[in-house]
Amino acid sequence: MRKMIQIHASGLLLSLLMAAVSLMLAQSAPLQSWGLGSLTLAILLGLILGNLPLAASRAHHWEAGLQFSKQQLLRAGIVLYGLRLSLHDIGNVGLPGLLVDLLMLISTLWLAAFLGRRVFRLPRELTLLIGAGSAICGAAAILAAAPVLRNKEEDTGIAISGVVFFGTCSMLLYPLFFQSELLLSWSGLTPAGIGIYTGATLHEVAQVVVAGKAMTTQIADIAIVTKMMRVMLLAPVLCLLAWLVNPARQTSTAGSAGWRHSLADVSIPWFAILFVVVLLMQSALSLPSALRQLFAQLDQILLSAAMFALGFSTRLASLRKAGWKPLLLAGSIWCWLILGGLLISQLIL
Repeated sequence: MRKMIQIHASGLLLSLLMAAVSLMLAQSAPLQSWGLGSLTLAILLGLILGNLPLAASRAHHWEAGLQFSKQQLLRAGIVLYGLRLSLHDIGNVGLPGLLVDLLMLISTLWLAAFLGRRVFRLPRELTLLIGAGSAICGAAAILAAAPVLRNKEEDTGIAISGVVFFGTCSMLLYPLFFQSELLLSWSGLTPAGIGIYTGATLHEVAQVVVAGKAMTTQIADIAIVTKMMRVMLLAPVLCLLAWLVNPARQTSTAGSAGWRHSLADVSIPWFAILFVVVLLMQSALSLPSALRQLFAQLDQILLSAAMFALGFSTRLASLRKAGWKPLLLAGSIWCWLILGGLLISQLIL
């Protein structure tokens, strides 16, 4: 028991320490002029340190704590982010934002299924896993869908590697496009529209937070609300996947039993529901400004620690082991998210 606590503590302390480092670095004028906030710096520090030979060889000492950081601390940080938002921010997203989310989700899942099976000849389960991660919420969706799809463990790793890699590329590219004014001038979208586009097309919740905050606070708030609406679609999508992979979908006893067994593996994204609850409480109650500032600082620390853990756990070597077909599928979907998402956002907004 003591050893288990020590293993969790070492990775957790490492994440929190590097979060503090990234927060201090973010205060420097040169990095601020480049638009590098603490979240972006944290994930970059994690990517660099995690792929060093020495750190990679000792990663098992920190693995449990890092896993806790990139899952539980991230979710706690997202829930606390609800204190920064209000019903007015949901109103800014509104029905158009939900419609963009739905169209992107449906089109991305369909494209993944078509390309994966017809073009790249990949197993159906791996194809659906990559599609779910790209369409909903990255690695979290993959981990939630894996037991439903009965995937092999190596399939889960392959899908997460591709989704995290291309999502990280988007996370870094979107702010660059915005700062160069290409995104505003070429797309014709307002800052609110860019927020919806960002939330509807980036893979991970964490990536949306980083990319949005690297642009403007307004874009970050709208992007996060849009993304959380997308995350709440995870449960119905998992039910759909459970139905698709059920070997006996007929109205037979065996089919019903298989369907119920698949549904038992469907997980509800509780952190997304808590995010909405906190947002509603923030709109209904008037918290003291000092308390809100304290929660905002805690939120920044939690998110930075989660970003470092996410970057540290991303192994570039695992991308090479995955083979070219899964990466090509993930890359093709990534291109659709960027270009197709922009087209759909322009048409709806």
